[in-house]
Amino acid sequence: MPEKKKLSFLDEAIEERLEKNRQKLPPKKKSGARNVTYVLLGSIIVISVIMGLLNTVYRLF
Repeated sequence: MPEKKKLSFLDEAIEERLEKNRQKLPPKKKSGARNVTYVLLGSIIVISVIMGLLNTVYRLF
């Protein structure tokens, strides 16, 4: 079997071409409304779970 030669210069050329052709993605815009919505939904879920646990404890005693 012939030994494989290391062709590092080809790898470097391929990497350079890929870097040139790669599309640059625009920076993501952060939306404050979505964060507020998640906080409100999370707080509603937490409050409902706590109230359910308190109701269960109240019925036990």
